[in-house]
Amino acid sequence: MRQAETFDRVAELYDAARPGYPATLFQALAHAAGLVQGDPVLEVGCGTGKATAGLLSLGLAVTALDPGENLIQQAKGRFGEAADLVFVTETFERWAAPVEAYRLVASAQAWHWIAPEASFPKAAAALKPGGVLAVFGNCACDLPPEVADALAAPFVRHGLPRPTTVPEAGYRPTGPVADLFAASGRFDPARYAGFPWVWRKTVDQHMDFLRSRSDIQMIPSETREALLADLRPALRAALGDELALPYEAHLYWARKVA
Repeated sequence: MRQAETFDRVAELYDAARPGYPATLFQALAHAAGLVQGDPVLEVGCGTGKATAGLLSLGLAVTALDPGENLIQQAKGRFGEAADLVFVTETFERWAAPVEAYRLVASAQAWHWIAPEASFPKAAAALKPGGVLAVFGNCACDLPPEVADALAAPFVRHGLPRPTTVPEAGYRPTGPVADLFAASGRFDPARYAGFPWVWRKTVDQHMDFLRSRSDIQMIPSETREALLADLRPALRAALGDELALPYEAHLYWARKVA
């Protein structure tokens, strides 16, 4: 199983454990892209609809695409029947996207699973003239070194590589996203905005989040269960029972070149 496919295996847990995105991100995106109610939007990698909700809140007509059948079923359960929402169960690479059909192509926490030589040209082809590609993702802020060390220790004890950074760090401004826009040659220089927020949850909720992560799901089951059992007390000892973890949502957008 490819790492990107693990989310569908734990779709119900993913839906329960994963956060959404700040409302301010969608407001900023609507302003930057010049969107108005009813504009057609393609969401690539919708998962269970965490970002779909924000796009729908803007009054947009959303086509939400994901290859995970179980993920799509969770999303359908969230939104029910809606005239302004269509789901497509397919990979972006294989889907026959209509040409120049959308004012916005958006992807939340999923763009990195698609090879850039496929993702950017296809997004550009699907966008109307002057349309916008937006890529965004949540990323945890770095923990104090002593906390990071305490939470890395169980990985080492179970013969796993020590986590060197948070898995979503590629969405930070120091990551590759803006440069990939430029390298594609299909978009104007990408613009960036960050939206800080705090994720408040219990230790049990955080353990569910960890279990939903693709890197954790790729660990052989016996080792994975032993690791998670070891991580729970380490997490509680390091951060207490009620967590308040600083996060930031990172947004990149650019217009399709003429």
